Amino acid sequence: MKSEGDVVTLERDGHRISIAAAGHELAAAVKELSAGGVTLARLSGDPVRLPMLMRRLARGGWLRYSIMDGAVVATPVARPETEWPALDPEARYVLSRFAYLHRDGDTLLLRSPLSYLEVALADPRAIALVARLAAPRPYDELVETDLDAQVMRLLRHTRLVCEPDGEDDEDGDPAIRQWEFHDLLFHTSTREGRHDRPTGGTYRFRGEIDPLPAVRPAIGELVALPAPRAERPQASLFEVLDRRRSIRRHGERPLTKEELGEFLHRSARLSGAFTAGEEEVGRRPYPGGGGLHELEIYVVAGKCADLPAGLYHYRAREHALGRVSEMTAPAEALLRDAAFSTASPDSPQVLIVIAARFQRLSWKYQRIAYSLILKHVGCLIQTMYLVATALELAPCAIGGGNSELFTRALGESYFTETSVGEFALGTRPDREAEE
Repeated sequence: MKSEGDVVTLERDGHRISIAAAGHELAAAVKELSAGGVTLARLSGDPVRLPMLMRRLARGGWLRYSIMDGAVVATPVARPETEWPALDPEARYVLSRFAYLHRDGDTLLLRSPLSYLEVALADPRAIALVARLAAPRPYDELVETDLDAQVMRLLRHTRLVCEPDGEDDEDGDPAIRQWEFHDLLFHTSTREGRHDRPTGGTYRFRGEIDPLPAVRPAIGELVALPAPRAERPQASLFEVLDRRRSIRRHGERPLTKEELGEFLHRSARLSGAFTAGEEEVGRRPYPGGGGLHELEIYVVAGKCADLPAGLYHYRAREHALGRVSEMTAPAEALLRDAAFSTASPDSPQVLIVIAARFQRLSWKYQRIAYSLILKHVGCLIQTMYLVATALELAPCAIGGGNSELFTRALGESYFTETSVGEFALGTRPDREAEE
């Protein structure tokens, strides 16, 4: 807080507000609020101007609210979008379906992507009230103590509690109704504006954990792939973009190892790696945040000429395959899942599984690491579509996949590396099944 004459300026996290606090009492009120808090009854200030000041601070997200000496504390994480809704003692209330309770350090926090406040619950009675809100109940069944009444007022104001029969019924809003809990939480958590947490390249594990290398350690016996043909006719980018489409069924002729090798080389090869500060970064045909390129390519070969059936890892630096395993039951199940997802009667000739080494990104990036992974998967899938189209192959991205199944096939920890995308590849049928 800075004070110059009758103007008091507050600054926090890059945000600033200037208040013309004419008169000693209003300036004293701002100082009291900044010095650790005060009850409304004891707050200094003109009885006419003070409520106006408090409303302005509340609308800007400048006020933190404490109940009974810290039993419950609500802290703003974003600017409020609307006025606080009123609490009706005659109504029923229920916890928002977007609300969640989790431990942060030694504090239990109640949060929601709909709320601009996060609420720290230090009193077991407040936690018991939250539990009672799991089902719609009348106000008088919820409130047993003065603490309950104050907490209910706060939860109502912060959209952590709603009226299932009132205007703010979440299922009555078509926009909110179509959001799932995890989608809205992911969206608001990885985009700025609805939280106050550090975001981006914070390097929070520097000095504690070593970053992963740019190249994944080799797996299995090396299987060489032929180099791409240099004499292939080059189609224009715009022509390839225009011809790009999903082809879900494959031809009678199996994909060859030469075709698979050229596809992998042109879409996912590692053309260079170097050190930038503490990290190893690389260069590939598709973009990757910070040059970290956390994605790994695996090939489930079901019907590929000159390549025994099984699971392989694409070694992008050597342009080769590492044989992870023969065609195990989990690998076969991955092919069946791909056939089901593409509504095809037959398994794809080859299934490309895109996996992520999560710690490649989370060592550097905070809050956005998984969001970046999904963006990179999209970039890689479009690159694979264009390469497959230029090579006259049959490509098809797959909308979902079984990460647990892939973890069993690979034999890695689910939390270290697992699948984040799938892509079917094969030769084109005589009559294409288009998008």
